[in-house]
Amino acid sequence: MNDDNAAGVTHGCGPASGAGVTTGIEWAIPLAALGNPTGCIKVGVFVTEAGGYRIGNQVLAPLPPGSCELGD
Repeated sequence: MNDDNAAGVTHGCGPASGAGVTTGIEWAIPLAALGNPTGCIKVGVFVTEAGGYRIGNQVLAPLPPGSCELGD
């Protein structure tokens, strides 16, 4: 994983488009690994600071524009 991303992302609480981002991570999980579900699948993803004690504002699904980090 390359998390050295800076293009199109600004510091602070303001919204950013992410345009120009060329690094990151993308996962593909085979449905067979999940037992071939036939219904909906719920996924939660969030980024924490080193040590994992503070949750940033980079989450899936998106937060409203202008959201600051979520905190401890």
